[in-house]
Amino acid sequence: MTSHRESFNLSFVAAACGMAMAAGLAACGGGDSTAPPASTTGTFTISGTAARGAAVAAGQIVDVKCATGDGTTTVATDGSYSIKITDGALPCALEVTDTDGSLLVSIAQGAGSNITAHLTPLTHLVVADLTGSEPGTWFSEFSSSDAAAITPTALAAAQAEVVGIVESGGIDLGAVGDVFTAALIAANGSTAGNAYDQALEAMARALGDISTLDDLARTVAINTTTTTTTLGSVDFYDLPPDLLLRPAASNCTALRSGDYRIMLPHAGVDNIDGQIALFHVDAQALTYTLASGATVAMTATGPCQYTANGGTSDIVITPAGVLFAHFFDASLAKDIAYVGFPEQSHSVSELAGTWNAIGMETNANGTALTGVRSTNTIDGTGAITAETWCQNDDTWNVSSSCAADTGPFPTLASNAAGGFDSLDADGSVQARVFTYRAGNGDSMVMAVNSEGGYQLFTKQLIRPLPEVGDGGTWWSRGVSEQLLPVSALNVDTNTVTSVDAANGSFVRKAARVGATDPQEHSETLFNNQPVDGYRWRPQASTTTTSGAAYTIKESTALYIRGMGLVAGLHPVDHTFWWSAWKQ
Repeated sequence: MTSHRESFNLSFVAAACGMAMAAGLAACGGGDSTAPPASTTGTFTISGTAARGAAVAAGQIVDVKCATGDGTTTVATDGSYSIKITDGALPCALEVTDTDGSLLVSIAQGAGSNITAHLTPLTHLVVADLTGSEPGTWFSEFSSSDAAAITPTALAAAQAEVVGIVESGGIDLGAVGDVFTAALIAANGSTAGNAYDQALEAMARALGDISTLDDLARTVAINTTTTTTTLGSVDFYDLPPDLLLRPAASNCTALRSGDYRIMLPHAGVDNIDGQIALFHVDAQALTYTLASGATVAMTATGPCQYTANGGTSDIVITPAGVLFAHFFDASLAKDIAYVGFPEQSHSVSELAGTWNAIGMETNANGTALTGVRSTNTIDGTGAITAETWCQNDDTWNVSSSCAADTGPFPTLASNAAGGFDSLDADGSVQARVFTYRAGNGDSMVMAVNSEGGYQLFTKQLIRPLPEVGDGGTWWSRGVSEQLLPVSALNVDTNTVTSVDAANGSFVRKAARVGATDPQEHSETLFNNQPVDGYRWRPQASTTTTSGAAYTIKESTALYIRGMGLVAGLHPVDHTFWWSAWKQ
């Protein structure tokens, strides 16, 4: 699942009480998540069952580390274990390693002399969510401060979030109950498992051979909202945790079954709803169903690449599950490029922060679209509090043709049909806005309006320079001021050949794959120009490796972080370019 490498420093803010209460697993009310847990000190026994569907193999060692005290025991034939801790103190961390080397981690907490703590994939995921770290690493480094962070409220909130993730992935946990203490009979020998065990079996089938529990735990840890997590290097494009449990296409692990939000900005439709749609994808059957009920078949033409509608549509999928495509609209008699991503529900509070954006909006004459760049600050209520807007209808200069807006600014409000409305001061809807959060924790926002205008947003971050040898292969397609495709779906490759840290620039060798003339050439690009987070390539004349003259077009581009998607403007020919990471 790991693809193009990028290094980011991310912080995720705790906000989980609402989820916990919604799942009926915790009442946050006036409770204090930092309060010390009710716990036992002295001598107590911890017992439970270690299972992944089938019981963990007999004789495997269960390691226990408590706030005070530790010990080991072994698993019985039915997956059960029991261990007495003398002169100890709860809470405790537990770990078992199965015969294939896979780990299960859990937590024992509560009060009394007999504590139940199962070790299952569900407890493993709750630990990932609670701690914001890989469970095995957390167990190996377990300390008194880790023990102090295990409170009943925090644990219940983490469990509620994991239950929501797993059930969103299609696994019914309604009959399970508390994943640490509920009745668990693991399948072993001729003994069939109970409801808890059957849920674990369903999880195992859903993960299959494509994903692993480690993949799922990693994305749960990164995407947790129940703890504040600081990650040093999030260097992959990946699916969010619930998608890892959904059926996948046989030729593309990033295409999963479910509802996809489709954003298809185009002129000729005078309402916002005409710019958005919701498709249901059956990844295994390679079909998608429209709102009308019509089902369209997709034909694979390569890994994560498809055609549809008799070959008039092409569709590609990035490793983060973002769909980039075009289709021929017979009613408008033209091609339309569009973006899609798995449908998710988000709150306006998640949008708080500063966002970079790039896109196209109607020009002053209302005759065409023009390239735009903006930076927006949003508060926790969804109100835009500051905006810098860059637009020049004649030159498409988005570097210096900028001004700080003075407002009034729009406010984002949840829409019952999904996403958000961007509301003017008078309450009128100026745009529809949708958010997708990928497996590495980054979010993309896309807004469309009734005139075909659109912007893609990503959180502002100083973009690090790449390293020599970095690079990859990308699908790319350009669209004109009228949103008409200006090229076929191209495949381009690039490799970084040198880096100039003092100037914030790098040189890469770029070429077109599969073309009669690959136009291989070197080009210089500058990170964090015109402002932090963007990438600028100046106009230049050069020669290809075959000796032909070649013009490098100026571009201002924005990496849509974590998505495997880049969007950019070419002022010289007034085009907007999309690039999607090719797996």
